[in-house]
Amino acid sequence: MKVLLVDNHTLFLQGLQSILRAGGIEVAGVAEDGEEAVTRAGQLKPDVVILNAGGDNRSSRATIRRIVRKAPAARIIVFADSRENLRAAAQCGASAYLLSEIAGEDLLIKLHQMEMRAIKY
Repeated sequence: MKVLLVDNHTLFLQGLQSILRAGGIEVAGVAEDGEEAVTRAGQLKPDVVILNAGGDNRSSRATIRRIVRKAPAARIIVFADSRENLRAAAQCGASAYLLSEIAGEDLLIKLHQMEMRAIKY
């Protein structure tokens, strides 16, 4: 599973990369803003995009829509701090959502479950 991480907080990105790599998940790339995320999604064709939707909700929705167009096979997981942001993300094409307070271990479990569901038998 190749993952693209999107967030404008370097410390959060570094921590998330460490958690994912320790859990055997390939971090294909990172992006610090929506524009970079769209470009990287088009280049890397990740299986999963993990996007922090905090802050400007309108900008996050536009980014999700553009990623869906650039990398339609990618599943987009959105971290959000409110249910309102989560609903808006789902309406724009996000595959799944997580509240920001999820533990790293729980995130790994969810990603591995997604990976298993994607395998064609």
